[in-house]
Amino acid sequence: METNESLAYIAGFFDGEGCVMVSDSKGRCSTITIQFTNTNLDVLDYIANLLEGSRIYSQKRYGRKEIWRLVLSSSFAVDAIELLLPYLVVKKDVAKLALEFYRTCLYYRRVVVDEAELILRRSYAKRISDSNKSIQVYGK
Repeated sequence: METNESLAYIAGFFDGEGCVMVSDSKGRCSTITIQFTNTNLDVLDYIANLLEGSRIYSQKRYGRKEIWRLVLSSSFAVDAIELLLPYLVVKKDVAKLALEFYRTCLYYRRVVVDEAELILRRSYAKRISDSNKSIQVYGK
């Protein structure tokens, strides 16, 4: 069970080591994905135990420490964003944009997406991607 303290910790970790994305499946820009990346598996295991739907993947790098990625997608990502939102600082705006994408794209699970819906989804995907790139560290 998550507490305010643990959610604040996870949000702070996400502000520094996390990313919000719109995953593109078959050109449909179809789902929200959030990802935490770190070389410390213990901290990602801690987070995974608190956020339902978490999956952890490893990436081995020649001559360097192994990287671990904790990934949540679709409704699991949305649930996590909603839990963390009150505590986010740096990534609060991109998290809000991701929730807006999820709620606005009405035909979210449709296999066939019309051109207008695809344009809408791609515009959200671009705005989310641009938001990730434009995040500035406060005070620098």
